[in-house]
Amino acid sequence: MFNKLLLIAIASLTIGCGDTIVNNQLPTTPTPTTPTGNTIEFRVTGNANSARIRYSNSDDGIAQTVSALPFFYSFNTTDAEMFLSIEVTPVQNGQLILDPNPFLAAQIFVNNKLFREGSSVDYTTTLEVSGNWRR
Repeated sequence: MFNKLLLIAIASLTIGCGDTIVNNQLPTTPTPTTPTGNTIEFRVTGNANSARIRYSNSDDGIAQTVSALPFFYSFNTTDAEMFLSIEVTPVQNGQLILDPNPFLAAQIFVNNKLFREGSSVDYTTTLEVSGNWRR
């Protein structure tokens, strides 16, 4: 008899308390992280008429162009590391460069932050800038 009274008392307490529903909001599987992209930019500035520019990265290889200055080229990558290089040679195109103060600069930016740079005050040499970038 005591067991029946105890059971009825517990049942009445449970009914009187109301139901509480707990929703567990934890994911059943880990959410994969999407790698953030990195923007790589090659920049060449100076007062030469134009320049032969060779730039490379370990994904795309080497590209070469002749361009008036300033020159900008950028691309996006999800790689965590990459070898980057740029070579710049002033081109005279048959014209004499009469500027008494020659200047040439090459820069590599990663996510709008300067990674490597070099400059020259001579139109007779090739300017080279390179490095192994890591996140």
